[in-house]
Amino acid sequence: MENQNEPMVMPTTRSVGMKYGLYLGVIGIAYFTVMSVMGMDMQSGIGRWGGLVFDVIIIFLAHKAFKDDGDSFMSIGQGTGISFWISW
Repeated sequence: MENQNEPMVMPTTRSVGMKYGLYLGVIGIAYFTVMSVMGMDMQSGIGRWGGLVFDVIIIFLAHKAFKDDGDSFMSIGQGTGISFWISW
């Protein structure tokens, strides 16, 4: 049974960014492996734009998770911090 008097733990930009950065790393490795096996060029066409689409989706999901787990508010600095930790 949960204790109702326990305070809610707010997520930090670092924890959310590192979690989704790990997700992006795994997706990036899988994407690169599939593209290499298929013999596609990673510098142009679908190889380049496909990776960018994954980046945008992961950053969007990380920002959404931060707002959903917190107080439904995120400042520009917090959003930038999350994106920094994802790309680091």
